[in-house]
Amino acid sequence: MRVHNGHSQWVAPGYTSVTVTAGNRVLLYNRSTGDSLTGYIALTTGFHQQHAYPMAAWTFFNGITTWTDIIGADDGDLFFYEGPSVYFVQPPADAYHFAANTLEADGTFADPLYDGAGGYRAWTHVVSWPGYGWVPGQTRAFFYNSATGQAESGDFTPIGFTDFERWL
Repeated sequence: MRVHNGHSQWVAPGYTSVTVTAGNRVLLYNRSTGDSLTGYIALTTGFHQQHAYPMAAWTFFNGITTWTDIIGADDGDLFFYEGPSVYFVQPPADAYHFAANTLEADGTFADPLYDGAGGYRAWTHVVSWPGYGWVPGQTRAFFYNSATGQAESGDFTPIGFTDFERWL
């Protein structure tokens, strides 16, 4: 990992997702192993690793290690989504797994995890954007399915999303 101040830092290879949230907190995640790493980015000294979590440490995820999308919010909240590419046989509509938690400033996760088993449609892409509209600190997410063209957006909260808008 290279930062603008010229410091070079290295993180073990193999992470498939990198998410940055409040206070420049960072979550790196390896989809094939379930391992993750937390840290933060400091302006003058670059990336600082805080905690490594092997798959076995993620007991609050009920053994699920196949998050396809992880997005972060302004306040440290994280949304984990297990999309269609995980499944050989697709589950019923609106049965894709998700979870939410908060990445704390010390690199640990808040308890308890909100586990939303079987609560979302089939999305191939999930992105977020912070501070929209007139609500400082509010984060929205946009969901898209490249196979069907369906899309949806909503307000990101610690237990999922509210105020959905859908496009077919």
